Amino acid sequence: MIRILTAGLLLSTLAAGSALAQPAGGDQEHHGEHGRHHGAAMMEKLDTNKDGSIDAAEFEAAAATRFSEIDANGDGSVTKEEATAHAVKAATERATERAGKMFERLDADKDGTVTQAEFTQARGRMFEHMDRNDDGTLSRDDRPKRKHHGDHRHEGGKPERDNR
Repeated sequence: MIRILTAGLLLSTLAAGSALAQPAGGDQEHHGEHGRHHGAAMMEKLDTNKDGSIDAAEFEAAAATRFSEIDANGDGSVTKEEATAHAVKAATERATERAGKMFERLDADKDGTVTQAEFTQARGRMFEHMDRNDDGTLSRDDRPKRKHHGDHRHEGGKPERDNR
């Protein structure tokens, strides 16, 4: 059991490390702007000597720190309950941050509330953004084309359209 949890923790650390191994610009196909910022933040956090790279010692130190964060009672092993509690806490923190950012975007007049009109206006902007072929409906034709080298946008902020 401990070996499985340790392997899982190390895999999560490796996953974080793989974000760092992405070329400049990141994998925008799947992660977009968020993925690029997440990778940079992870690099900043793990590169403790600030030399621009992460060596094996820094990587192992991050894994040990991560393990101790999850090992709530500090007994050197992680129970399923500790792992679950840690995951729930992390998910709650991410959801709270996302909800706050979304609220800020929706609250157009910045009065601390979102009215039905502000909500409807934001949904209208979302529909316009998603309606890539400007036909007034959402269909498979409006799905973004997958790109391997980033999301190329033109001046209006909408992704370039495939004008068939």
